[in-house]
Amino acid sequence: MKSIVIVDNEDDLRYTLKTILTRRGYIVHDDATGEIIERREIERSDLILLDIDLDKKDGRDICLELKQRPATNIFWSIVNHNCAEISSLIVFK
Repeated sequence: MKSIVIVDNEDDLRYTLKTILTRRGYIVHDDATGEIIERREIERSDLILLDIDLDKKDGRDICLELKQRPATNIFWSIVNHNCAEISSLIVFK
């Protein structure tokens, strides 16, 4: 079964994404702070949805940390509420 990690400080967005993806059969781990990158779930995940504007950590720093891990590739995506700027990253293996 595919595993997805959602890192976003907006509770409603995280809840909605987790609900939709879980119903479609994915294993979903979520986190509001970015601390999840220290846990094993991130290493086994097939997809990471990462918000740049987190409260405790900068998503760009998390992205750079993930980029240094050999099995992680980075794909940029516009996922801003008003779609005016790049504010989220999709990180996948």
